[in-house]
Amino acid sequence: MTTTTVATITRIVNITWTRAAKVRMTANVDMPEYGLKAQQVFYLVRSSADNNDYYLLVWDYAEVKWDCPCKHSVERPQARTCRHRRLVSADCRARKEAKKANALRLQQEIQEHLNNERMHQQAKAGAASIEQRMQVAGFMRR
Repeated sequence: MTTTTVATITRIVNITWTRAAKVRMTANVDMPEYGLKAQQVFYLVRSSADNNDYYLLVWDYAEVKWDCPCKHSVERPQARTCRHRRLVSADCRARKEAKKANALRLQQEIQEHLNNERMHQQAKAGAASIEQRMQVAGFMRR
């Protein structure tokens, strides 16, 4: 006799420790009850109702979109997007832009440091050259 067990994945959680519209998190360990693997990024997005229910959104690689379990997404899967997906997508865009800005700032700082180092080396070489000419001309002792 074969027994089949069907796991139910929880996609709506009740949270009382925050009132934030969205919370970005990373799973530290596998959480099969939520359909999450270790190190997977997911979002908790507050439901439209005025309660502590949050939808758990994970990235669906097959559909190339955030998988939202809200009523709007379930009833009309062909719909462009729901409020929860828009919040998460906006957060991802903002993080991407911030990362790009930080990389550009770091690149500029490195270039400035290299320019300062180059100018310092040129000044040092120029000072040594002047000292040599003065020694040749007899103005300085060797």
